[in-house]
Parts: sequence; C-alpha cells; structure tokens
Amino acid sequence: MPQSATSAYELYRPATSLFDLPLKEWMIYLYLLGSPFYMFALLSTRDWPGLWIVGMMFLLFTMQFFHSGLRLWLDSSCTSLLFFLAAYVVGTLLVVLSDHSMTLLGRSPDERAITTLIRIFYVVVVYGLFVNFLADADGKTLKRIFTAQILIGGVIALFGIAQYITATVFSWGGLIGIEGTNLTFKMGSSFFGFGRSRVFRSAAIFSEPSAFGFFLVPLFIKVVISFLENVFIVNRRFHLALVGVFVLAILFNLSLTAILSSTILLLVLFSTTFGGSRILLWAIVFAAFSLVVILLTPVGALLLGRIDRVVQLGDVSTLDRLFRVYVGLLAVLQSPLMGVGPGFYAFLYPIHGGVDRMILATPLNIWLSFLTDVGILGIIPFLLFLKNVLGRAKRRVDHNPLVRAYLWSTVSFLLLLSTLDLWYLEVFWFDVAMLVVLSNGRFASSGRRQQEVAFQ
Repeated sequence: MPQSATSAYELYRPATSLFDLPLKEWMIYLYLLGSPFYMFALLSTRDWPGLWIVGMMFLLFTMQFFHSGLRLWLDSSCTSLLFFLAAYVVGTLLVVLSDHSMTLLGRSPDERAITTLIRIFYVVVVYGLFVNFLADADGKTLKRIFTAQILIGGVIALFGIAQYITATVFSWGGLIGIEGTNLTFKMGSSFFGFGRSRVFRSAAIFSEPSAFGFFLVPLFIKVVISFLENVFIVNRRFHLALVGVFVLAILFNLSLTAILSSTILLLVLFSTTFGGSRILLWAIVFAAFSLVVILLTPVGALLLGRIDRVVQLGDVSTLDRLFRVYVGLLAVLQSPLMGVGPGFYAFLYPIHGGVDRMILATPLNIWLSFLTDVGILGIIPFLLFLKNVLGRAKRRVDHNPLVRAYLWSTVSFLLLLSTLDLWYLEVFWFDVAMLVVLSNGRFASSGRRQQEVAFQ
C-alpha cells in the first residue's frame, strides 16, 4: 500500500471527539451545508455558496500539495475526464475560429462557447478536489460524511414540507419568501397561475420544483438502500422516519420528474437487486402511502391535473422539453461527429421556433447537451469515465454497503439529468467522488487500485 499523500501535512488524523475532527473533514461538512443553496448568489449574479466553499477547498488542497512533496491522489477515471475536457477545448477553438456574426440576448457564440468550456473545466477541478479530499478517509469517516449528507438533506426536506403546508393549507404564502438571486439558476417566481387561483408550486429553498427534485431524489434513494443494507442513521425507527420525510417532500414538491424518477428507480432497484417478498412488501407500502397522500391532501388534485394536461398535450413545460429534444436531435444530425460547438445549441433553439426567447436555452438533457456541444467523438471520453466509475463500483458492491447506496444515487442523478441540465453542479460530482473512494477505499479491499502520483 502506498504511503498516504497527506503524511507530511496531516489534514486527516484519527478523531478523538467531535471537536477534534481534521480540517479536511470539516471542509467537507461545510460544503455539504452549502451545497443545497445552488440557487443563491453571495457577491455577484453568477456565484453560489458551493463555488466559494470549493474555492477554499482548492486553497487548502494547494497547501497540502506543496507540504506533501508535490503529491496528490490521481484516480484512473480522471484520465477520461481530462480527454473530455480536451474535446471541449477543441470545440471551443472551432467556434472561436468560425467567426459567427450572430448574437442572442447580448451574447455571441464565442462567449457562449467559452462559458461552457469554463463549466467543464470547473467540474473537472471539482471532481479532482473531492477525490483528493476523500481519498485518505477511512470507513468511519465516510460513514460520518454519509450521515451528515442525509441529515442535512432531511432538514431541507422538512422545511420543504412545512413550506408547502403553510402555503396550501393555511394560505400563508409559505413560511418565508425565499427566491433565488442567481441569474444563472433563477427561473422565476415560486407561484404560477392556475386558472384564477395561485398555487404554491415550489417548496423549500428552491424556486423551481425540478431543482428541488434534483436535490431530493438521490437522497431518497440513499436512505432506502442504506435501510435495506441495514446501515441506519441513528437507529432503525429514525431511519424509517427519514424515508417518510423524503417521500412526503417529493410528493409535495409537485415535480413529475422527481416522482417518476423515484418510481422508476425503485422498480428497477427492487427487481434487480432485492428479491423475494421484500419487493412486494416495499411496493405495497410505497403505493399505499402515495395513494393516501394523493387522496387526502391538496397535492393529489394538483398532480392529477398536471398529469391530465401532459396526457392531453396541454402542459407547456412538457411540450417545451419535447421541442428542445427535437432541436437537439436536429443539431446532432447536422454535425454528428464533432457537434455544433459548445453552447451553440442556444442559437439554434430560437431559429427553429423555440417557445422561450428570453433565455439561452439548453437541451435539458445531459446526453444531448454533450452530443450537440462536442458530438460523438467528444462524448466518448465521458462515457468511458462513467464505465470506469460504475464498473468498479459494481465489482465492489459487496465490499461495503455504502457502495451500493452511492452507486444507485449516481444512477439517479444520471436519470434526472436526462430531463435537467444541471450537470455542472457540484452535488453530482461529490456523489461520484464518494463512489470512487468507497469502491477503492482501504477498507474495501487489501489492495488499493487508486494511484498516488508524485510530480518531481
């Protein structure tokens, strides 16, 4: 086993009490506290709390890098991700050299391409940081991080439930009037017109239901799988209560994406992973609980009404999503190998008759986003990255119960990202980094496949 990369500068050490936790671990908890607030800006219109926390983590990593003799943890999956970044560099250069004369909302294709490239560069750096911050952690540390992530998510979910109840049952307009300030993520009011009434649509700290669902679903999957693996938060009863909290929060969120994603994931999970009577038992419990909520609460009428509009092709949001996929497919057919260029989809969307002319549109689909940006050749490194990460996790799924939890959490993110374009948020890359470390951790096997590289 190679010598720890932090031996010369102890940032991870055995904790004798809660207040004796190492600095690295405290930084991870700080990130987890700030990670839900990706709809809020702190100092500018295009920053968010997680960005500043990642910046502090980068400074700490730099100190560690020099104090440890220029050493860092380099996972094998990083190679594919670097090739993915290189594809975006090439794509951006092609857009800049093409000298497009068009503009949209004051932005040129060059500016849009460079912005997209910066996002790709950011997620590569974020992933590398998370891997290096987690690489030295032992099993107990990773379990504490998992517990903290679930408890923080549970608090946000409880607030979302309270926010919904006060708005719809007591007509208070919500506990507090939270609205996103970041122009990058802000998507309008938390209320939308429904006939002559105004219905509270988004709960908790998010101004858009899909963003709250993006936060909730992976946490819900984690608590379900950890319960089935007998890894409990506090104890069995408290863990079951957390499952109920996340189910209620998802239902009260009124996001069809979140509800359908959770249903699909549970069906696949129970049919492929947990067999026997557990499938029938959990299916009955989940179906009965959801039916009671739909029949006895205002959320039922709203959900049924939304589903009816979708079926009747009268839901503007659903139609716009389908149209974005259509435009994305046209872009892929136009340039299948290299794509039309990073961010250039935004300029094709209004040309083909896009509904919303006041935004720089995206396909709202991670796969189409990458295909339109850099084409088939560019998306191959990303697919190899996923194959590397998910393949190792699948092989090590029996070494530690949390491997399965983070494996399915990552799958849930990928499913959600098929209808959302939030791939550049750190929450997804944190779970992938946790999965990599859990799959390769010192407690997972006697050998360590993750390599330590010294730059001389």
